[in-house]
Amino acid sequence: MASNICCVNNKLQTIGATCFTNPEPGCYGRVKDYTISINPKKNNPNGFSGYVKETQVATCDGLKGNACNGEKTYKLEYNQLTCGNSSLEGCLTIASACQNQPAYGYPQKEGKVIGWCSGAMGCQSLCTSEVVDLLAVTTPTKFYDANNIAKTKMITKSENLNLKCGCTSTTEAKACDGNFDGIFAGQCREGKCNEPKG
Repeated sequence: MASNICCVNNKLQTIGATCFTNPEPGCYGRVKDYTISINPKKNNPNGFSGYVKETQVATCDGLKGNACNGEKTYKLEYNQLTCGNSSLEGCLTIASACQNQPAYGYPQKEGKVIGWCSGAMGCQSLCTSEVVDLLAVTTPTKFYDANNIAKTKMITKSENLNLKCGCTSTTEAKACDGNFDGIFAGQCREGKCNEPKG
């Protein structure tokens, strides 16, 4: 018996109607205009596969009611920018502490924050020194939601958030977050983040 997946109430579904959603996410690098490999906007011919969880969706072609033959599309899983894990297809380049964590987030180990997920797609590396605000994009008393900003602006690298790992001589007096709470209340001084106590 043939499946009528693209035929509902004896009507052929339109082109692009969803007929299948893969229940297993992967790090496909295929979200249009964001992680897809052929992405002239991001000037990266290799794309950004291998980092964030994406869901694969198959669509109807508008021609056949019994086949899911349309274009495949890809979306961020649950519309969230979340790092993948090594058990998922294509998720190969993620720092172990950042797996299954929000991209550009602050992972914990045994209830203690251990760093900041950074690098490509906010998943590639774990920064264990301070996070530095290069261009005064943060406010000293407010949480800076790098994950949401990256998702909204389709940012693919930490540098494009104007954030960097570690105080250096070139970041002297720049705002920093040394305790990984997302609040840039400190300043880089002599290679370290001096944050107010308390």
